[in-house]
Amino acid sequence: MIVKMEKYIFLIFHQEYKEFLYKLRSLGVVHIGETQNPKDVAALQETIEARKELKATMRAVKSFQDMENITESPVAKTEHSMEEGLESLKEAQYLLQRRNELEQEFAAKQREVNDMTNWGDFDMSTIQKLRDNGYIIDFFSTTKSNFKEDWEDKYNAVVINNVRSNVYFITINKQGEDYLKPEADLIRMPNKSLSEFEAELNGIENLQVENIKSLCHFANNRLWELEEYDKQLESNFDFSNALIQAESQASETVKVLQGWVPEESVETLEQTLEAGGYFFKKMEIEEGDKIPVKLKNNAFARFFEPITEMFSLPNYTEIDPTPLFAPFFLLFFGLCFGDAGYGLLLLIAATIGKIKSDSKGTKNVCTLLQYLGGGALVIGLMVGTVFGVTLPYARKESFILNQDNLMTLSIIIGLIQILFGKFIAALKVKKQQGLKYSLSRFAWVLVLIAAGAALILPVLIAGISPTVIYICWGVAIAGLLVAFFYNSPGKNPLINVGAGLWNTYNMASGLLGDTLSYIRLFAIGLTSGILGSVFNSLAIDTTATAPWYIRFPLMLLILLIGHGLNMGLAIISSLVHPLRLTFVEFYKNNEFEGGGKPYSPFRIKK
Repeated sequence: MIVKMEKYIFLIFHQEYKEFLYKLRSLGVVHIGETQNPKDVAALQETIEARKELKATMRAVKSFQDMENITESPVAKTEHSMEEGLESLKEAQYLLQRRNELEQEFAAKQREVNDMTNWGDFDMSTIQKLRDNGYIIDFFSTTKSNFKEDWEDKYNAVVINNVRSNVYFITINKQGEDYLKPEADLIRMPNKSLSEFEAELNGIENLQVENIKSLCHFANNRLWELEEYDKQLESNFDFSNALIQAESQASETVKVLQGWVPEESVETLEQTLEAGGYFFKKMEIEEGDKIPVKLKNNAFARFFEPITEMFSLPNYTEIDPTPLFAPFFLLFFGLCFGDAGYGLLLLIAATIGKIKSDSKGTKNVCTLLQYLGGGALVIGLMVGTVFGVTLPYARKESFILNQDNLMTLSIIIGLIQILFGKFIAALKVKKQQGLKYSLSRFAWVLVLIAAGAALILPVLIAGISPTVIYICWGVAIAGLLVAFFYNSPGKNPLINVGAGLWNTYNMASGLLGDTLSYIRLFAIGLTSGILGSVFNSLAIDTTATAPWYIRFPLMLLILLIGHGLNMGLAIISSLVHPLRLTFVEFYKNNEFEGGGKPYSPFRIKK
């Protein structure tokens, strides 16, 4: 559900404004209304850019984190000043920059080593002695096809090495004598030997090892310093932002600030401000106000809130879709997963992850996966599939959840969610505009249910009384009259009829397409079960003739790889397609608007 918000106006003497903001921040319940964009203020824009740079550094450092070697952060984190935080940031950035420099140095030195490897390891001082005694030593390389045998006599060439399609050779000539140079690439040799280059390469490698150790130590023991610095920057940004959001009145002697407070926190706010002698007034919410949205759901639905936020928060005047789609999402995931064994593994993995993790966010994700894994386990047992093996009761032709019935069930579930979505849309219009504007939407829901009942009941119940069918058709016709003649209260009846015809066309075409989309639930679940069965058959059939000491390890390997791949694909498809059905079909039919701004109270970040 969306928590009810109250709108407040605060009038503060300009010399007391900062003190008032400190008081407001200590309460931590007021979402400050923005009168100007913080990005338009140079000082705040600098803070935004500084936080971007800091977060990029934190992500880079965190990649070196070893979860098993993390030490406990010091208790007195708040005593870490911003100056110390900035120094920690500079140190981390230096380590990262040094890592990049060492990588470039290593790559360059490796190229030099590779080039010298073609010539072998020799003492360059020997070459220099020959030159000092009047000899000219030149180094060349060319392709094997270009090198000629007579070059040894013609140019005094000496082949040093053949590497792939290249020939490396030197020429030796006496100073003062005329000599020719071969048509080959002249190599300028460095004044170091291969062993010296390799020693330098090893030195760089040792520096890299030390650098990695320093980064790992920082990530495991001092990452909290950057996190604390980020919170301090965020708190400073929030305070500076609050300073500029107030409007100056009465020759700039009075600051006027607007804020939003959850209804549950109103009493605490008013008591604190009254005790401090500050003036405030509760205001009526007006159309066009940008009201922040805070979601509050039960223990089950709140773990699905990240899915809602993934698309968009509802705006304040809407109905929170989270508790409405959560049961459907769980059901869709289980039907797409299609295997109780995979569901059990997901449940176990999520439980282990939840126990081992200390992060609240990770625990919430693991709890959601526990729900999804548990749902997949139950639904997998209902359809009778465990690791690709069909259970005995599911093989009977009379089994209610056989493949033919599952396809029908998917369509029925889709129709139920679509009708539920249209009912929610009617409730939303009633909440936003009033009952008379929502009657046509309620009427369409009634038409669809009544007409569907009139068509389906005779098939399901043999010998049903014609009176019941007549009543259903009567209700459907009554709903059509409302939908056609009262879809736009206050307008010409002829316009209403035209709008009713257009709505009928949209309803018929949209309903068919939306309903068919739910067949994917059956198709994906069926695919997962078939693939699991194929891997089982592959493991059994391909090892049938092998000795038992070879067969069983090989079977285990095939089953682990096959079911591992199948489970990975099942997880992806079981998340993607329910998301698609939720964000497209369900949101379309409940006329979801979105665009809500999250409730972000002015408080010290901890």
